[in-house]
Amino acid sequence: MSADLSQSQHQLLQWQAQLLLSRDLSHAKGQRHGGAIGGGKDRMPVGQTTPKSKLVENHNKALSLLHADGDTGQIEQAIRLYRQNAHLGFAGSQNNFGDLFEDGDLVPKDLLVAMYWYARSSERGEPTAYYSIASLLSASTENIDALVLAAKYATLAADQLPDGKNKLSALQIRETLSEILSKELYEYAQELAKSYQPLIDEPWKMEDVPGPPTISAPGSSLMN
Repeated sequence: MSADLSQSQHQLLQWQAQLLLSRDLSHAKGQRHGGAIGGGKDRMPVGQTTPKSKLVENHNKALSLLHADGDTGQIEQAIRLYRQNAHLGFAGSQNNFGDLFEDGDLVPKDLLVAMYWYARSSERGEPTAYYSIASLLSASTENIDALVLAAKYATLAADQLPDGKNKLSALQIRETLSEILSKELYEYAQELAKSYQPLIDEPWKMEDVPGPPTISAPGSSLMN
């Protein structure tokens, strides 16, 4: 994350912080690019006919294509798979699709689109998305509400990510913010993290380190 954000990017982060904070208030009792999806409890929500096993397969295929140093065709296929899965509501792909827009290497850089997909993924309980949001919002050094939310999501990521570099980075972000924020605001961020409940508890979480998919996934349906 660059510390030299433009004024327009600061305004974007401020808007996103206000959006996420408003969601918190209304829901009171309520390597960034993640890896392969492992097994999880099967679910059958209403309104989606794509088998869960196919979404897992598409996610892991996109991941493999991006890490294979392939040609342009393979990269475009990976982006299509992430886009399709993201719109179908698959949390891991939503985070990784957002990651592409934050990096801006394979698609046009757009922090607004990146934050949108991170937020959607976080609503499904994906820990890597918590880290993605914390990392992006922690760059907003001029907005105290953004930093409070960054501390909240860094705490969620640190508590729920498996051991690895993302977890370590989340811990570092949380520690840095504990020194920047007042004691009252930092404790408030911890309370927000403690009371947070995802809108949908997606049981199929990403591993911290990308790798070849080794999964056994029963078929199921997934709502957006």
